Amino acid sequence: MNKAVPKERSRWKKWTDTDEKELRLFFSVLFLQGIVKKPKQEYYWSKRHILQTPIFQQVIQKVRFILLMKFLHFTNNEEFDKDNHPWPKLNKIYDIMEHLRNKFRNLYIPDKNLSIDESLMRFKGRLSWKMFIAKKRARFGLKFFVVCEVGTGYIADFLIYTGNGTVYNPKFAKYPVSTKIVLHLMDRFLGQGYCVTMDNYYMSPQ
Repeated sequence: MNKAVPKERSRWKKWTDTDEKELRLFFSVLFLQGIVKKPKQEYYWSKRHILQTPIFQQVIQKVRFILLMKFLHFTNNEEFDKDNHPWPKLNKIYDIMEHLRNKFRNLYIPDKNLSIDESLMRFKGRLSWKMFIAKKRARFGLKFFVVCEVGTGYIADFLIYTGNGTVYNPKFAKYPVSTKIVLHLMDRFLGQGYCVTMDNYYMSPQ
């Protein structure tokens, strides 16, 4: 819960409760922004002919979208119990993360050829496990380990790296980190005839 006091002319004053229909529109706009890429958020609602994409204005107003984006929250801070949470460092997004992982895992059975690699999601906020990888396009961000279907790039499963607090499957606790990453992601595929490709960082006798 954010207990800051809004200024007199703050957009916070315009807040009204949302509902399922509006949230579906909100997330559809987020997905569409991943396809129609623009350098600044406000450009999606620009009325200049050279920048205009009318569908965004038709779906949701800019001020309302910004408010929803600002207050988007997936957990109640007052109910957080660090000692009993399955992944304390990711408590803000844990429920939605697990929901997405389960959907990725259950809705599609990948082809026999899989690949494991790392991905960097751009992020410049303050986090102790934020990574800097010069060779990646984003350079600053959150590191994901992903197992993908080779033919389509479909993400069959993923693991967010949070430094020493990264949570791996406990049955692989005795192995070094690089091995734990592979076995954690491949656990449900082992012994089923899958062929997995990875770079030499993950290679080990185990």
